[in-house]
Amino acid sequence: MAAAPASRGRLDPETITALSGSRTPKFLATRDDSGTPNVVPVLSLEAVDERTIIFAELMIWKTRRNLEADPRVSILAISADLRAWIIKGRFLEFQRTGAHYDHLMKSEDVRYNAYSGIRSAGVIEVLGAARKLEFSRAGLLVDVLRSRWLARRVSGNDGGGFAMPTQVREKFGRLSAAKAVAFLDDEGHPECLPAMAMASAGSSGLVWGGSGSEQPACPRSEQRVAAAVITMEPVAYQVKGQFQGWHSSLGRKLGAIRVEETYSASPPLPGKQLPAAGTP
Repeated sequence: MAAAPASRGRLDPETITALSGSRTPKFLATRDDSGTPNVVPVLSLEAVDERTIIFAELMIWKTRRNLEADPRVSILAISADLRAWIIKGRFLEFQRTGAHYDHLMKSEDVRYNAYSGIRSAGVIEVLGAARKLEFSRAGLLVDVLRSRWLARRVSGNDGGGFAMPTQVREKFGRLSAAKAVAFLDDEGHPECLPAMAMASAGSSGLVWGGSGSEQPACPRSEQRVAAAVITMEPVAYQVKGQFQGWHSSLGRKLGAIRVEETYSASPPLPGKQLPAAGTP
């Protein structure tokens, strides 16, 4: 994995292009007023200029409440060739009319949405240049092996806690799915990192390492974290829990997450909390 420098204070043309794909996995990380992170796929995120990103308010009720409580956000975009861009921003407003609203309404994903229309256009101010990460397919495969190795070691420590639904565990285990981890940095700003090599550890845990885990800002032990996954179908889920600290697996630093809650993050019931596995 390599991190590339970027110009300060604005998005460069490459980052703007990365945000333009309507099928590019993009995640929006927010926080509530108690400091709990939230991260969901928001594929409508798009840069309209070097300093402004917009998105469609479409079935993201928890995210809206968080933005109204605290405007700090982070955005993660992941391309098909295993590059990722992390952008910190500040939410400005929801617009019910105007150029941004009209632009988003022209999107086929909005015009032909079977569930509901766009309520408004969200507007985000870019606070700094994007951090760019690059991964190799060979390196990702090795990181997946490391994660699965650690998952086997820690999966016996479930301790009778929350059991993730089977379908959630399966989606987080897919190599082809896009995954992200969100937490708060030392200043309380949401941070969102790629977690492509994430794997489920037993019924109540996830392990994550390699891609993104060696960034300067990473979660601390016992810190609240959230993780999201979106597949090509697309089907998406979010989990929330506690970061359990770092481990070494086959020469790499990997983190463990104890999952305490799971949510649907895609239609027909986005934001619905899912019961533990085995719950009637």
